[in-house]
Parts: sequence; structure tokens; C-alpha cells
Amino acid sequence: MTEGASTQVYTRFTEQQPLWVLVGGDGTLLAARHATAGLVILSWTTRAELDRGVESLFGRAPHLFETHRPEQRPFGALLQTAAMLRMRLRIDDYVVEGLEPASNG
Repeated sequence: MTEGASTQVYTRFTEQQPLWVLVGGDGTLLAARHATAGLVILSWTTRAELDRGVESLFGRAPHLFETHRPEQRPFGALLQTAAMLRMRLRIDDYVVEGLEPASNG
């Protein structure tokens, strides 16, 4: 993919879908500045994805990974936190841009 190009990916997570985040001793979540999306809360779908993500970011800020621990939080709660902070949620390598209401049937 070229710089600045984006691809839409559709997925379905329940509100309770657990995602991995990195949490500081004071309860804060690790966030970063995304090149096109701005500030994002970092999250991962699996522990393996988290490990890969940390590995790719470690060289930029190794001290953050000494002070933050992996923890699982529900997708719905992370979306609420991101919205409250006027941020977006990054899941693995994707940024959540918008939500459509779940259909009931």
C-alpha cells in the first residue's frame, strides 16, 4: 500500500470482545500518534499481535514497555474511552473509523 492510501476493512466485534492494551501503573492506556488518524489508543486482538506490535515499537520508546503491562479490556469500553478522550482506537494495524449499529436479526 502506498503512503497515505487506506483500505476499508469490515469486522464484527461484540461489545465484550476482549482486546489487549498496555496499561501504566496509574491505569493510563498506551496511545500514539498515527500518521493520518491522529491520536489513537493502541490495542491488539491477540497476545501474539500485541507481542509483534511491541516488538515493532520498542526501539522508539523502550521505557514505555518497562512501565506498562499487558491487560485485556472489552472492545466497547475501549471505544468509550477513546471517544471520551477524542481519540480513535487502533486495533492491530487498523484504525476504527466508524461504527454501524448491529442489526437485530
